[in-house]
Amino acid sequence: MKKKWALLPALLSLACTAGAQSSVTVFGTLDAALTRSSGTVASGTTMSNSNWGASRIGFRGVEDLGGGWRAGFWLEGAIFPDSGAGGATNTNNQVSGQGTVGGLTFGRRSTVSLFGPWGELRAGRDLQPHYLNIGLFDPFAHIGIGQAQLITSTVAGVSTSWVRASNAVHYFTPATLGGAFVHAAYFLGENAKDGSATGRDGTGYSLRAGYEAGAVKIGVGGMQTDFASGRVSNASIAGSYDFGALELMAVAMRDKVAGDPPDGRGWELGARVPMGVHEFKAQVSRYTSTAPSSPRTTRFSVGYGYHLSKRTTLYGIVARIENAGGASRTFEGAVTGPNGSATGVALGVRHAF
Repeated sequence: MKKKWALLPALLSLACTAGAQSSVTVFGTLDAALTRSSGTVASGTTMSNSNWGASRIGFRGVEDLGGGWRAGFWLEGAIFPDSGAGGATNTNNQVSGQGTVGGLTFGRRSTVSLFGPWGELRAGRDLQPHYLNIGLFDPFAHIGIGQAQLITSTVAGVSTSWVRASNAVHYFTPATLGGAFVHAAYFLGENAKDGSATGRDGTGYSLRAGYEAGAVKIGVGGMQTDFASGRVSNASIAGSYDFGALELMAVAMRDKVAGDPPDGRGWELGARVPMGVHEFKAQVSRYTSTAPSSPRTTRFSVGYGYHLSKRTTLYGIVARIENAGGASRTFEGAVTGPNGSATGVALGVRHAF
């Protein structure tokens, strides 16, 4: 009997060790703002989402397999606080696979990963490497009224694989290369290969490579997706330098649809200034088409956040859009005519958990 009780501490120790090798985390952010948008044709007031942080809920976990190997999963879905609806996803990177906003889906990310000394292999739906090369250098994280104009104006029409892709395999180099890195992805449209023009619709690749060490970050990115209507491609170069009291960011990109001119070009310059519980953001961006009239849209954005805690932030953002060459871009809730302008103001709160 004493021998049996003597084994108990060892068994408890083994159970605790096994438990320490695995973990599951529930996380998320809710961001809602009262937004007033004014255009040259119509204006409106809306309850908008995701201006300072993307509203989402997620579950992630990792298991230690030993020998430097790990396995993990990540499920993340968009939430719209104004209505409680969940975000849509896309099953095949094509218009035919686009879902609708409603119930919760894990359209932001749904992946399983294997980690080793060689890096990470990730499978499922996730952000595209070339998009990260642009979005990571936007002080407003390419969300809300403050975001850069690049994605909302792209000549590719924000194709279904521009930001995220389903049915993808990603590879990440290990964090032991002295700051250098490569992130590559290949994704499938999953169409039958019957010789039709749409056989490769929604299939393509995305790449990002660069260097991140200390205050310096720099990267280049590229993407190509096949569609029967034309091959969509994008290329960008971006970088930032963090002075401590000030972080400066810059992006230049070009995209096009093969056989369907014009091409598009865009750039953005941004800054982020953290000052204790205060945070300031500013950005100017422009997207221009090579069409005969040279349509172009310029967006100016400034934002201020007051961090009530590590999780909760009160914020205000003011942004303005100016169009020329026949462009008529605007903000949600407003309508702007060709060559017109628009102004947006958002006052909101972001809470992370």
